Amino acid sequence: MVVNFWATWCQPCREELPSLERLRDAMRGRRFEAVAVNVAEGESRVRRFLHEVPLRLPFLLDADGKTQRAWKVRGLPATFLVDRKGVIRYWYLGELDWAQPAILRAVESLLSETP
Repeated sequence: MVVNFWATWCQPCREELPSLERLRDAMRGRRFEAVAVNVAEGESRVRRFLHEVPLRLPFLLDADGKTQRAWKVRGLPATFLVDRKGVIRYWYLGELDWAQPAILRAVESLLSETP
């Protein structure tokens, strides 16, 4: 699973989300999911953003920032790759193109090594 923390005011976040969706699409049919967690913003703001930038990713709201603090997220965007046991295997702070072939291979490798 990929867990991505983002905000509507964060330009790198806005640019990164479509690549997360492409990664999710590339992994369709596998035991994989990508989730975008919006940090400290209201539902109406997130809905406006999704109206402007329609995405099919599952979005969660962390309106009070508790989840962000629990994951120790200190900047945005922040993305975590979590294995099937719930262990964070990799994390990245900053914008990344999650649909790059090297990243796809890394995710596929992680999928193949976990039972």
